[in-house]
This record gives sequence, structure tokens and C-alpha cells, in this order.
Amino acid sequence: MSTITISPGTNIQKAINSAASGTTIVFQSGTYNVSSVINLKSGVSLQGQPGAVLKSSGSVGIFQGLGVHDINISGFTFDGNNRGPSNSGAIYLDSSSGGASGTPSNNIHISNNTFQNWLNKDSANLWLWHTQNTYVQGNTFKNGNEAIGWSTDVGAPPLNNLVVSNNTITGMKYIGIETAFDSTVSNVHIDYNKISNIGDMSISFVEGAVGGKVMSGTVWGNQIDASHSGGTPIELGNYKGPFNVTVSQNVVSNHEWGMMFSHTAGMAVFGNTFKNVQNPFSDDGGYDKTEWIGTNTINGAQQTGWPGHKYGAQPATYSPSPAPSGTASTLSATLSDTQSLASAAVGASVLSADTTGSKASTAAGTTATGTADPSIQPDTVLGKLGATAGFNNAASASRDSAAGAGSDTQSRHGAGTLAQLAGGSLKADLTNVSGLDKALGAVAPNAGSGARTEQAVGGVGAALSSLDQSGKQHDVLNPDTWRHHA
Repeated sequence: MSTITISPGTNIQKAINSAASGTTIVFQSGTYNVSSVINLKSGVSLQGQPGAVLKSSGSVGIFQGLGVHDINISGFTFDGNNRGPSNSGAIYLDSSSGGASGTPSNNIHISNNTFQNWLNKDSANLWLWHTQNTYVQGNTFKNGNEAIGWSTDVGAPPLNNLVVSNNTITGMKYIGIETAFDSTVSNVHIDYNKISNIGDMSISFVEGAVGGKVMSGTVWGNQIDASHSGGTPIELGNYKGPFNVTVSQNVVSNHEWGMMFSHTAGMAVFGNTFKNVQNPFSDDGGYDKTEWIGTNTINGAQQTGWPGHKYGAQPATYSPSPAPSGTASTLSATLSDTQSLASAAVGASVLSADTTGSKASTAAGTTATGTADPSIQPDTVLGKLGATAGFNNAASASRDSAAGAGSDTQSRHGAGTLAQLAGGSLKADLTNVSGLDKALGAVAPNAGSGARTEQAVGGVGAALSSLDQSGKQHDVLNPDTWRHHA
């Protein structure tokens, strides 16, 4: 690993061409005027020091990469000079051929940059095609046409790990985040973004017109203030392919519409909050009633399903990308089970909890309580809650026996609630029900085994919040969030 430092006036393309793989080029503070697009090189990362501005002449983008890999781009201000190129952007990525047949760009990280004044009408600040293991995180987008566009053509190989998370997007004349997949993609995550003042749609997560197949993905934890915005805050689905996307923990506020669906086979919608939204759900062109809707909060009231609509069984659901540092960090802890992963509430890949409230989890009853589960780590949210409640750990397991657990353990509200937080699949020691009652009662009096279920869940939500190291009350840990698990 080596570093090359450059200053304004340096020939950037020459510096990149001469750098060996593994090199990071550091841009000192100042304005770098760009009049012709700069080609990226595999293995060569670019780091802007505070005050490093890459400014377009107004007719070209800044960087482009075709089939490139292993590149980090961070710390810059990308200024489009209130214009920008057509069918491109500040950063343009594609396959080696510029189409479906080439080698996709791979392992690209675009983080902690500011994109501003890109008003090119036919493109986006980030114009991304045929990439995988690509991460757009912690950036700010403002005063532009479209922040992020992500697409594939028919015939492209299956692509995975496409993450847009923890970005702030405001003042886009058209769309905040847009996808158009005409091929098979998986692990697509649009999570934890803050979006406001968008001309049309804040998030348009759709398949393309021909062969799109979304095998897994999430729209999770986004905050969308739709004041001064047009269109619909979140558009989901499209056309014929599967759309296995979990839509949860989003907060949408101040708009006539909330989410719009078309063909969404495999999609689950639950745990979202709509504030001052007249129509939380609506149908788009090609709507075919394939979405599944659990319990959401609509203008302060809990609502299960979509009145007037009927659905089949809840599909498999998926967890988000890791939460941003400093916000609900406990959600990213991974807990594994011998059969499956634990719920997204603690950062796993597949949820099996029934969010309608119609079925109780039987996880605690499938494993002999009194046997410590090594998958519960002390630094995870369940580990912390367990410590507060005095649950057994590996050191004390030998002192317990399955016979001492009691046949009514699973029927106790507190035990069932904790099992629900584990998605109905985590093997947890729930023998110390009185300890759980105590933990719940400390933050929600009477939320023990004899209390109403929603009170117990409220206690768990508050307990989880109090155990979050940031010390803040987060929406994802709000007691209301967990009531649909009871």
C-alpha cells in the first residue's frame, strides 16, 4: 500500500495512470477544474482532503470506470457547475463493454462525498450500470436533477450487493434514488437515507421492463419528508419478475401519498410510520395485489394490512444493511441459529417472525430451556437485554436443567415477546421469566407476565432503547415498533 499526494493543477489522469494497484491518491485542499472525464483504474483509490473540490466545466462528468474493481472514492465535493453531461454523471460506472456482455465493475466504495449542482436532465449525480459489491454510503446530494440511478440491461450476469445507505438527499428536481433492473439482482439495499424536497419520487425501486428479478433486498429505515415534493415518496415493484423486498422502519411524512405498488411478488411491508399522509398505500400501473402488508403506524394509529385488500401468507423477509455508526447500532449485531439466522431486529438475514400478531413464536419451546445458547453474544441487543434480566449464560448453564424451566415459560408474555424479537428462530434461555418481568417492569410498570401484551412489548421496546449505547431513543426501537410482534 502506498500514497501519492497531489495538488490543484496536477494532471489527475496522468497521476492515476502511473499509480500501482493498491495506491491511494490523496487530493490536497483546493479546486481541481475538470474539462475532460477522468478514467478510473482498478486498485487505485482516491481520497479528498477537507476542501478538495472537483469542479466540472459543465459539460463533462468527473470520473468514469468500465469494468474497474477495488476502488474507494471519498472525501470530495463534486460540483457540476449547474449543468452536467447527458447520460452520465459526476461518477459513471459500467461493465468493461459498457453493456450487459462485459465484466461488471466490482468492489467500489463511494463514501462521504458531497455532490452538488448536477442539473443534467437525462442522468444522475451517480450514473451506475452493471456493478456489484458497490456501496454508496454517507454522501450528501443537493441541488441536482437525480441523485442516484442504478440500472442493468437484459442478459447481464446475476449481480449482488448493491447498497445505497446513510445518504442525505435534498433538492432533486426529479428523483432521489432510482433503479431499473432488467436482469437478476440480489442483496439490493436502500437503507437509512434521509430524503427531502424531491420533484417527483424520493425512492423508485423497480424492476426493468423486460427481465428484472429482485431476489432479495430492503427499503429500510429511510426518513422521507415529502413536503415540497411531487409524485409519490416510495414507488415499488413493476412488471413481471419476483420482487423479494422487505420494506420496514421507514418514516414518510407530509404528503398526499405514501407508497405505490405494482407487481411486488414476495414483498413484505411492515413496521413503517406514516405521519400526515392521506393515502399511505396506492396502486401503480400493473398493480396485481401481490404485496403483503403487516402492521404499520398510520397517522398515530396502528393498522394491520390495507383495508379492503386481502393477502396470502407473509413471504420471507430480509434484514437491512448494517446501521450507520451512532444510530441504533445494536441492530447490526449478528445472531445465528443452528437452523436459520435471527431476526432483522438484531441484524440477521432472514426473519421468520409473524408480524400480523396472529401466531405466537414457538422458538423458546423448541429448545430445552436451561441450556445456554452460545449464539447469544454479550455485545448484542439480546445479550444486553438478557444480562439486564439476569438470563443464564454459558457459565451458569450447568446449574440449570430443562426440567426446571416450567411448562408455561412460552406462554408468559415477556418470554414470548423476547422470542418474537428473535424472529421465532433464536434458541434463547428463557428460564428466568421473573428476571424478564423485572427488566420490563423497570421501564413499563405492570408490563410483566400478567400485563396486556402490548404493554409487555412496550416494555421491551423501552428496554432495548435504554440498552442502546448511543443513549438515544430511536424510531426502530420505539415501543410502537414492536407491538406488531406481540
